[in-house]
Amino acid sequence: MQTNINNRIGVYIPQQYIDQIEEANKLSVKLAH
Repeated sequence: MQTNINNRIGVYIPQQYIDQIEEANKLSVKLAH
């Protein structure tokens, strides 16, 4: 799924960067609620 997103955007996004974004999103959700 993530690979498909990268292909659609046309930009290579390192898996590590994606993982960091997902971790940040989890923290944001916890703080928001």
